[in-house]
Amino acid sequence: MLNGRSTEPSLDELFGDIAMRLLMGRDGVTESYIRALLSKLKDARTVALAEAKCARGASKSGADTPDRTETVLSSRAGKSSEAGKNPLRFI
Repeated sequence: MLNGRSTEPSLDELFGDIAMRLLMGRDGVTESYIRALLSKLKDARTVALAEAKCARGASKSGADTPDRTETVLSSRAGKSSEAGKNPLRFI
């Protein structure tokens, strides 16, 4: 299954491989079934990406914007001379 380009093999190359054909036959899977499944997945991904893009556009109003305030984590903050020295900050 080496294609000489140091990349992953194409579907055509995979389906042309005898070992792949034997495995598919053993599992009762056909090339047309796999191609149809991949087409459905591609369509579903397209729809999901479009919905996510719309949702991001709707949240630009600020209503759904996550809180970006800082949270300081330090068990010693305020208790010793180390207070304020490199505490962990998450925003």
